[in-house]
Amino acid sequence: MLDKLEIDFNELQTMESFCVNCEKNGITWVLALKIPFFKEVFLMSFECEHCYYKSNELQQMASI
Repeated sequence: MLDKLEIDFNELQTMESFCVNCEKNGITWVLALKIPFFKEVFLMSFECEHCYYKSNELQQMASI
């Protein structure tokens, strides 16, 4: 399925996202990375300018 998606690796993407803490909108930064000899991952960071809630996560793109 990921073969059909066009993913820009090493290009930072931003999007407006829902804050789970204050229920207003914050910003999420997403970076797609290829880790040599390992796998492809998404590095995501969220920050809310209203309540200052922050969250970071690393997710794999496909199953191992």
